[in-house]
Amino acid sequence: MRGVSVIICCYNSAGRLPNTLFYLSKQTQTIDLNWEIVIVDNASIDETSQVAFHEWKKYKSKISLRVVNEPKQGQFYARERGISESIYDTLVFCDDDNWLEENFVSIANGLMASNPRVGAIGGLGKPFFEASPPKWFSVFIGFFAIGEQNSNFSINGRELSFVYGAGMVVSRAAINELKNQGFTPITTGRSGKRLVSGDDTELCYALQKIGYLIVYSNQLKFLHFMPTRRLTLFYVLRLVFAIGYSSEYLFPYKAWFDPSFHFPYPNTKSFFSTLFEALKSLLALFLPISRYGSYIEKLRNFMFVMGSLQFQFLNQSLFKKFNSFLSHR
Repeated sequence: MRGVSVIICCYNSAGRLPNTLFYLSKQTQTIDLNWEIVIVDNASIDETSQVAFHEWKKYKSKISLRVVNEPKQGQFYARERGISESIYDTLVFCDDDNWLEENFVSIANGLMASNPRVGAIGGLGKPFFEASPPKWFSVFIGFFAIGEQNSNFSINGRELSFVYGAGMVVSRAAINELKNQGFTPITTGRSGKRLVSGDDTELCYALQKIGYLIVYSNQLKFLHFMPTRRLTLFYVLRLVFAIGYSSEYLFPYKAWFDPSFHFPYPNTKSFFSTLFEALKSLLALFLPISRYGSYIEKLRNFMFVMGSLQFQFLNQSLFKKFNSFLSHR
């Protein structure tokens, strides 16, 4: 059905939802557009559901807001529930701290309607800091869903793209085609307070595998609220470590796009190769060599490699062959 479903996955979001819903209540150019809001309560232990209903009622909006429950924790499971419970053909993955600009919904609808071979569109997240960020924050900005997106790279001569999941607009037709082709995710996204991720990138890879395009539009603007607790060095280094760990889950996709990658993985060779990189990164921390960057840049690189190394150590031979979705070329 033509229209837009805004899916907001929530875990203990009672304190964040009011502002998110306020911005959604200000959406314009939607008089002739069918759209809805689906809140997915992902096993919250606060009053997320009650707050959602209470806040939306204040705006006396004719737009439907429904709350559904997904007891199995993990962003992937929450989004799956939101997709199955929603009804329209354009899906917006709006995080509980994303404040969509007033024309976001109408632009998302127009972009998807005019580009049937686009599977997902990334937007432009602008940071809204609760407090002034530390000077070193710019070194880590690429690990947050903020800023311009140009995440293109080449594997075996093929140009691939991925966009961050916050504010991502997705085609329901593309999602249905993925399911019809037996897509089974390797990653399940963040769960509770765990920072392990990778599900957004996996979705982009999977969509490209079946022939869809992944694009970026700076017309899709939103504010991304950055609370003070996420601006500490301790939190940021945990995040970088978790992303380094998560990146290893995507090996089967790399192997599918480039046959020079071999199973099983991780293996002894890959472990010692990553260990060597970790030792180089550790040594760089204590060497005043400018080509390795500033100390904070070297610390960032070290934590990323250490996350990758932990994955290699704990999951030897995790991937022995392609799963059923990736086994077909």
